[in-house]
Amino acid sequence: MSQNDLSIANQGFASFRSDLNSALQALGSTNSGTSAPSTTYANQLFYDTTNNILKIRNEDNDAFISLFTLDQANDNIESLTINGALSAESLDLNGGELILDADNDTSITSDTDDRVDIKVAGSDVVHVTSTGLGVGTNSPSVLLDLESTDPKIRLTDSDATGTPECEISAGGGDLILKADRDGEKSSSIIGFEVDGSEHMRVVSSGALLLGSTSVTAVPTATTARNPQVEIVGSLSGSFHHGSLSLRCTNDGSVLYLSSALTSGDRTAGSLCFLLNDGTDYHTAGKIECQNDATTGNNDTPGRLTFSTTADGASSPTERMRIDSSGNLLVSTTTTSGFQSSSSESGSIIYGAGGIASNSASNDVPAVFNRLGNHGNIVLCKKDGTSVGAIATDSSIFKFYGVFSGGAGLGIYSNRSVRPLDSSGDASDNDCDLGHSSQRYATLFAGTGSINTSDKNEKQDVEVFSDAEMKVAKKISSLFKKFKYKDAVIAKGDDARVHSGVIAQEIENAFKEEKLDASNYAFWCKDTWKNDDGKEQTRYGIRYSELLSFICAYNEQRFASIEARITALEAK
Repeated sequence: MSQNDLSIANQGFASFRSDLNSALQALGSTNSGTSAPSTTYANQLFYDTTNNILKIRNEDNDAFISLFTLDQANDNIESLTINGALSAESLDLNGGELILDADNDTSITSDTDDRVDIKVAGSDVVHVTSTGLGVGTNSPSVLLDLESTDPKIRLTDSDATGTPECEISAGGGDLILKADRDGEKSSSIIGFEVDGSEHMRVVSSGALLLGSTSVTAVPTATTARNPQVEIVGSLSGSFHHGSLSLRCTNDGSVLYLSSALTSGDRTAGSLCFLLNDGTDYHTAGKIECQNDATTGNNDTPGRLTFSTTADGASSPTERMRIDSSGNLLVSTTTTSGFQSSSSESGSIIYGAGGIASNSASNDVPAVFNRLGNHGNIVLCKKDGTSVGAIATDSSIFKFYGVFSGGAGLGIYSNRSVRPLDSSGDASDNDCDLGHSSQRYATLFAGTGSINTSDKNEKQDVEVFSDAEMKVAKKISSLFKKFKYKDAVIAKGDDARVHSGVIAQEIENAFKEEKLDASNYAFWCKDTWKNDDGKEQTRYGIRYSELLSFICAYNEQRFASIEARITALEAK
């Protein structure tokens, strides 16, 4: 492979000889190379080693013309490039390819013995053998053999008005397809016949008919609707004529309903269920898909509505919908203000979070009915773990927390409310009502509380010491009147006056006598952390025990006074 500018310059002998040899080698190798020579001449030959094409420079010296494509592996000419006429008594391609167009994808070849192949746009479309002509098959078995996923033959009726063109496709004599291709007639059909009888047709209006030869309008109370697809039949043996079945063997079947409208309120599609009242068909039920908000590019919010017709009516009313947010609405059409509205009735299951909300006007909004044995009626879970339940057990209605340390309440048939444990069973003296950080404001009761004072449940029973009585004496002088700060904030001057003691002063009274107030149950100090992690402390007093402590002191004092009075009276 060599290329040269073919111009010998004045130079020394050695350089002259080298330049001449290079020029002769370029001529000898037909200027072969991976790209065209940098210096070109009109009618210059050039062999393109990249594509194995022999080219000649045109007379204008501005482009190369391809002559042959060589098959270097088999040592022959692979293709001949011709743009115009070729005259010869015979052309022996010896199994080669005759290329007919400029981009080399349309040709005639006979690379298989006793068969001619015609390629168009890079694909073999026609094959001729001694048996016949095949389209879509390279081994025709009859004189004209057409094979494809939808083989067709076009027929033109030359003596009919407008010479309508019809197409026939056949497979084993089982299918006949007819069409007026150019619309020359106004009532052409496509008919499908099986065993000599028509079973399906497409009429000129575009309607598809199965089991019928003409469109039958569906009458309604307002107007007659001509269906675009009509299936007519009746139950006969194991065949349910008039039915539609969709089946996909490797995935789910899909039925598409759509609307071409792009703005305003619109319906993508409806499934209407009609019943005949003896005269007309009326919609008894309907499933409909509509836009749920304004649509935009790649933004098509939709909703499904479900409607039924009430007894005594002839048109449906919406009963349920699923909106674009995944909310399920029953007997209502809006979620706006639903939970706070006093006039909106219905039920909603919110798609975000799965919250259920029910509202009924002058009726029960929700009913949970467990049948059979007793047990949980409502079971509450957090992340799949049970945390609480509402249950029934014989004559008990229960509310309880289902977790370690959980508690609950049982409402008994004897008009009592009792504590429960985390299993919903009765518990005794192991749960609190309220907390130092979560207090009840007021407890209304007909009588006072009953505190256990059973000798059998007490130990270390002793009389108070002198130091304790000194503390009691101090406490008896610590009672004051006061107002609560939160009451003043809420009520101002109307906040009422309370009486009692200050827990911190009680603590100091104990300290003065070298005693620890926390050892006495009537003095309480609770500490916890609030939501921001800061530690909070609150003091409290059990007044029933505090007063009994002071009563012990008063009893001691009164006994001393009475003894002294008795002694004085005895003098």
